[in-house]
Amino acid sequence: MREICISEVIAGLFLLLALLRPLVLRLRHLDGLIWLPALALLIMAAIVPAYGFRPEALPLGIFAAVATLVSIPAMKDSASGLRRFSEGKRRLLAAPACLILGACVWLALVFSPPEEALERVPPDLAQTVLQPPPPGQNGLTKELYVRFYAAPKEDAPPLLLLIPPAFGGAEDIEPLCRALARRGFGVLTWACKGVDSPAVDSRGVRSGISLGEKFRRLRLALRSRSASLDAHYDALVEERASELRFLLSRLVETRSFLSNVRASRDAIFLAGCAEGGAALFNLAGEKTFVQNYAEVKGIIAIESPPRPRGQAERAYPAEAAPEAAAWYLRAWITVKNVFTGTKKTEIPVKPEPAPPGCPCLALVSDRAAAPEPLNAPYAGLFTLLSASSKPALLAAAEGAGAFDYTGITMLYPLYQAIFPGWGTAGSASRYVETAAALAADFASVQLDGLMEWDPASRVPPPRRGGIEGNVHIERWSGE
Repeated sequence: MREICISEVIAGLFLLLALLRPLVLRLRHLDGLIWLPALALLIMAAIVPAYGFRPEALPLGIFAAVATLVSIPAMKDSASGLRRFSEGKRRLLAAPACLILGACVWLALVFSPPEEALERVPPDLAQTVLQPPPPGQNGLTKELYVRFYAAPKEDAPPLLLLIPPAFGGAEDIEPLCRALARRGFGVLTWACKGVDSPAVDSRGVRSGISLGEKFRRLRLALRSRSASLDAHYDALVEERASELRFLLSRLVETRSFLSNVRASRDAIFLAGCAEGGAALFNLAGEKTFVQNYAEVKGIIAIESPPRPRGQAERAYPAEAAPEAAAWYLRAWITVKNVFTGTKKTEIPVKPEPAPPGCPCLALVSDRAAAPEPLNAPYAGLFTLLSASSKPALLAAAEGAGAFDYTGITMLYPLYQAIFPGWGTAGSASRYVETAAALAADFASVQLDGLMEWDPASRVPPPRRGGIEGNVHIERWSGE
């Protein structure tokens, strides 16, 4: 990311010169320095269309925006040839502002991804697929942007359908897709226009979602609880399940569908990240789904613990101010009511998903093996896997955080610091290779078992082994 780093350094230098102007006598007569914060803001704004949203550069961008707003009166005076702006207040704020600026530049540079992480190699297949609305229902036809990564030197490897996370997208999990393909999977993933951000079609045109929707998904990633967030989470899970049902049914029933996908359609594994993994658990708990799709040999859920259900969101009732209360007390109560809420709401109780009816592997953060309360979000996952009628496996690599397995932290290193694991963290690339190795081991075991009773169904198993670091593993043999 040398280009981004250079841009951030230039923006930081522009802001630093503007801050030092009131402190350095030789710089005070250089009125042109007043315009530097606006130039720094333009540089930071240009990073977004060029490289996408960069969370590590956000504090520096906000600092440039604030500095530009503060400098507007001085810029107006400078443009009109006047010199009415005072340097006294600026001199008092310059020193702490320089410290804040230094922290913002440090954050942007330290958490900038390596250049190789941003190298975009086109997938082996990029195609737009139209998903019509369900029969008898009015709705819009969805555009699914399918991406396929072929396994090297394999004509008919097992096919793996990978549901991308809602906080991210198919393009962001490219490191995981390629690692799985190197192991011997034919990996098929996709992005849905209006659901994923970014969603890149077969021509390279990018589309996204609103800023408010991104904020809601960030709150979901932080496991915030509210009735509206739970409803939003359920809608995302149902959306992912709908997309998977459509693609899976077309792949199994219509051999001409995506005919360029070089993978076996008789041995299919389903994988999902976050809400996608929750959708897999819901589908695997349906008897009809397991019976109708015997081609599915197992599911792999990546950091997809079920959200807790049946808990009440207790908001404080509105507090009435006494009539004789002073004005400042009435104002304080009014402000408090705004932030604490004016009514009590209840999160609707939703039944837990049924135990999966096919073999499953759950890849989770090592917080699942940590002592309470760190492992509390994973209690429902342990209950679900232990009740499975088929073999179930839970794996947690030491130090793995919520986004480490997908490769998102290779593109956004800041997320590894915001969503850390419990143990000592390793490199982001190591967790991607570990996830691919665990998935390959899991799939090989299922395919070996398939060969024992049906020798004719020969599907080349993925390459096993090569797991680095410590991995906590728990197994349930099923009934």
